[in-house]
Amino acid sequence: MKIIALAALLSSPAFAAASGSPCEYWVEQFAIGDLNVRGTLQRVLDLEIRVGAANALEVGVALDLREITAQLGDDGEPRLRIVERRAFVPATPSGSDTYRFRYSFERQGDGPRFEEIRGFAVFATMAREQGAERVWLQDLEGGAFTLESAVAATPVTRRSIGEGVMRSATGGAPIFERKRACAG
Repeated sequence: MKIIALAALLSSPAFAAASGSPCEYWVEQFAIGDLNVRGTLQRVLDLEIRVGAANALEVGVALDLREITAQLGDDGEPRLRIVERRAFVPATPSGSDTYRFRYSFERQGDGPRFEEIRGFAVFATMAREQGAERVWLQDLEGGAFTLESAVAATPVTRRSIGEGVMRSATGGAPIFERKRACAG
């Protein structure tokens, strides 16, 4: 099965029409953290998503992932196994109008495994008169975000938390375009 890159999928005509109202939902906070969780070093993508419309049925994030695992071959020599996959991960309600999304990747300490996020897009499934519609939050070019494009050249703030350090995007980051549009 060939996986179409999320960026290509999002830029297709089928998704162009499904962008929804900018104030239906937006990313409120965006951070990448380096944490030590029970002795395992891991990087996390952490989002808070605010829903401005009462008709949200589901909120989550689609991820394009590349997983690299070291394995021993039949001859006893190490081999790298590379698997590309897409994951649709639901966010967890964290308030009356907010959802939290946290995804761990680049783990060290749980075996010879490395996972990278190649692209991501936030989605909300909205109830409409004609049925449910999945609405996508895309980057400024209409494709998937990367961890780098979400913050672009804007500054980040660093804060220490008990298990590590979080780097949060500041207000001018591209990931907050809908938030800025809804603020005024």
